[in-house]
Amino acid sequence: MPRLRVPTHRPGQQTPITQHRRITLLRKLITDDAGGLRTRVAAILVLLYANRLAASCA
Repeated sequence: MPRLRVPTHRPGQQTPITQHRRITLLRKLITDDAGGLRTRVAAILVLLYANRLAASCA
Protein backbone atom coordinates (compact mmCIF):
# COMPACT_ATOMS: atom_id res chain seq x y z
CA MET A 1 0.00 0.00 0.00
CA PRO A 2 1.17 3.55 -0.62
CA ARG A 3 2.10 5.63 2.41
CA LEU A 4 -0.65 7.70 3.90
CA ARG A 5 0.27 11.28 4.68
CA VAL A 6 -1.71 12.81 7.50
CA PRO A 7 -1.36 16.57 7.98
CA THR A 8 -0.05 17.63 11.35
CA HIS A 9 -2.49 19.13 13.80
CA ARG A 10 -1.96 22.81 14.53
CA PRO A 11 -3.93 23.96 17.55
CA GLY A 12 -5.79 27.19 17.07
CA GLN A 13 -5.50 27.02 13.30
CA GLN A 14 -9.26 27.20 12.73
CA THR A 15 -12.08 28.92 14.52
CA PRO A 16 -14.71 26.69 16.13
CA ILE A 17 -18.02 26.29 14.34
CA THR A 18 -20.92 28.37 15.59
CA GLN A 19 -23.69 26.92 17.72
CA HIS A 20 -26.17 27.51 14.90
CA ARG A 21 -24.00 25.54 12.43
CA ARG A 22 -23.49 22.74 14.98
CA ILE A 23 -27.25 22.38 15.49
CA THR A 24 -27.84 22.37 11.73
CA LEU A 25 -25.28 19.59 11.26
CA LEU A 26 -26.74 17.59 14.15
CA ARG A 27 -30.24 17.90 12.71
CA LYS A 28 -29.01 16.66 9.34
CA LEU A 29 -27.15 13.70 10.86
CA ILE A 30 -30.17 12.68 12.94
CA THR A 31 -32.79 12.95 10.18
CA ASP A 32 -30.81 11.95 7.06
CA ASP A 33 -30.25 8.29 6.18
CA ALA A 34 -27.09 8.98 4.14
CA GLY A 35 -24.04 7.16 5.45
CA GLY A 36 -23.84 4.34 7.91
CA LEU A 37 -25.39 4.46 11.35
CA ARG A 38 -22.04 4.06 13.13
CA THR A 39 -20.53 6.91 11.14
CA ARG A 40 -23.44 9.20 11.91
CA VAL A 41 -23.33 8.35 15.62
CA ALA A 42 -19.58 9.06 15.71
CA ALA A 43 -20.11 12.39 13.95
CA ILE A 44 -22.88 13.31 16.41
CA LEU A 45 -20.60 12.56 19.36
CA VAL A 46 -17.84 14.70 17.87
CA LEU A 47 -20.24 17.59 17.27
CA LEU A 48 -21.58 17.36 20.81
CA TYR A 49 -18.32 17.00 22.71
CA ALA A 50 -15.28 17.98 20.60
CA ASN A 51 -15.24 21.72 21.35
CA ARG A 52 -15.70 21.18 25.06
CA LEU A 53 -12.90 18.64 25.08
CA ALA A 54 -10.56 20.93 23.14
CA ALA A 55 -11.36 23.83 25.45
CA SER A 56 -10.68 21.77 28.56
CA CYS A 57 -7.30 20.61 27.22
CA ALA A 58 -6.06 24.12 26.52
